[in-house]
Amino acid sequence: MMGMSHGKIGYHLRVLKEAGFITVVEEKPVRAVVERFYGLTFERLQLGAGSADRLRFALSQAAREASDEQPFDPPAILMTTRMTSEAAEEFHRRLVELAEQFERAGSAGADAVFGFTASVFLTDTPHRRQD
Repeated sequence: MMGMSHGKIGYHLRVLKEAGFITVVEEKPVRAVVERFYGLTFERLQLGAGSADRLRFALSQAAREASDEQPFDPPAILMTTRMTSEAAEEFHRRLVELAEQFERAGSAGADAVFGFTASVFLTDTPHRRQD
């Protein structure tokens, strides 16, 4: 299971639970043990600035949470462009506003759960011009 011992997995689950990232959502007795099912405790996770690892975590978490069936085409957009730092900062500010609008748009009676992830990030990938 995931290449780790049950003890290591249990340890990491305890760390995540103590940090408030996960909680037990169901317990089920199976033979001589109790199976625990965990769920995330957050609907919104905003990561601080400064680390590409944080960006990688957010994008990989979005990929893990994504359903196989997606209602929009294309389901995601990834692009690069050359711009000033000031212009990138403005795009970032607008994305934060859009994320807050997305969060406010939620409703308890909705028939589906949707995720939102967005980032403006500095890249080492050269911009390929679209002609």
